Amino acid sequence: MLCPRCHRIYEAGETRCAYDGETLTSERRIDFVRAGRTRHAGAVLGQRFKIRGFMGQGGTSRVYLAEDTTNQEPVALKLLEPPWAHDRVARERFLQEARAASSIDHPGVVKIHFVGQRSDGTPYIAMEYLFGESLMTYLERVKIAEPDVGLPILRELATALGAAHDKGVIHRDVKPQNVFLVGEPGEPYGVKLVDFGFAKLRDSTITAAGTAIGSVGYMSPEQCVSDDVDPRTDVYGLGVVAFRMFSGALPFGEEPTDEVLAKHLVDPAPRLSDLREGADPGLVAVVAKCLHKDPIRRYPTMAELGADLDALGDGRPPKALDDAEVAGERYSPRGPFSRLVARALYRRIGRVLPNDLA
Repeated sequence: MLCPRCHRIYEAGETRCAYDGETLTSERRIDFVRAGRTRHAGAVLGQRFKIRGFMGQGGTSRVYLAEDTTNQEPVALKLLEPPWAHDRVARERFLQEARAASSIDHPGVVKIHFVGQRSDGTPYIAMEYLFGESLMTYLERVKIAEPDVGLPILRELATALGAAHDKGVIHRDVKPQNVFLVGEPGEPYGVKLVDFGFAKLRDSTITAAGTAIGSVGYMSPEQCVSDDVDPRTDVYGLGVVAFRMFSGALPFGEEPTDEVLAKHLVDPAPRLSDLREGADPGLVAVVAKCLHKDPIRRYPTMAELGADLDALGDGRPPKALDDAEVAGERYSPRGPFSRLVARALYRRIGRVLPNDLA
């Protein structure tokens, strides 16, 4: 059962929402969902999804509130916008998002209901409508999250990412904008991982060699120079998210500049305790382990990271406290192209090339 207003989930047998008093139902009601006006209101896609309003847009797509006319439930309808709708690579990446999310059957990952295309060939994805706000919106309001709020969010996010990794999917764009807090603003009761547009699928050939993918402020060193990625890439991204949550800043800045890219490679990440006085040493150690330059020194799996997050939540010392600090840590590129990129970044910020790059 669920509340039609706040979408909280209840066990069978419950009749009324404890939060807002609404009578529980087995169906979601679109009447309570707010959306902006759009000239496309009333349009029906695939003879099933009726557009009701505008919700937002990204770099290449727009998201609309739509009603699934088969059950009258709200869905988020994501459409690829011109000129991207007719660009082969953009279309494939858009559809890859659907394939990636659809392959992961986990409550912490947004559900994909349907993938189709309009009569003009524009692809669209109908996905689960989420009631709440992004982690970024939450952080813009509170500035810094307290551990009793932030740790459960990180734990659920790690679990969702672990489920993705089990299916051979590397998200590659873990950031607060792609973490959705389900529930009333400020009172989340669940976490959803969204936007798999940059995801790396096992055996995928969509990304050309030498193409850096991700959001600069959250990119792992290996992403910055286009080396191969694995689950530890998302560990780094989650570490940056944790740093932002508990310090109010990013370790190297978020502007999409060569300087930020270079710092991911060259500069050791600041300690959380450098920005937040009195930070729990265990939390400081966990975040630092996520942000190692060398992937080998990070948590190898989300399960191991999750175990340390559980320890923090229970008041136990995490295993990350046993890690020794590494002086002068930097990332060593693994391929010819990545070494070329690294040399260019070193020179761009006026750093002396190390022996292995000289």
